[in-house]
Amino acid sequence: AAAATAADGVAAPAPGTKPSAKRARTNEPSDADADGKAVVADADGNAVVEEERKEKKRPRKWSDQEDEVLRAAVNAHGGKNWKGIAESVPERDHVQCLQRWKKVLEPGLLK
Repeated sequence: AAAATAADGVAAPAPGTKPSAKRARTNEPSDADADGKAVVADADGNAVVEEERKEKKRPRKWSDQEDEVLRAAVNAHGGKNWKGIAESVPERDHVQCLQRWKKVLEPGLLK
């Protein structure tokens, strides 16, 4: 069965389904609210605040100095408590420190 057509010529949603809430995008510059977030129109033309997209951090190489700080922190913590270790290495999180240690710096690692 085909979807019913509304009086304005637009197909109505099938029974038991919700209407689409897709946002309409235009090439026109958008307004911004007080927080600087973009204000866009939804399918019905209502203003909706668009969440800011997180900027991805660009990967950067480890310096020799960072490697030395990481080695000292691992020795101080006994290779446990990676969040504590990461606190000693500026601009690096615990996952980055763990990966650097396990994949590059750990003694006895076969390359």
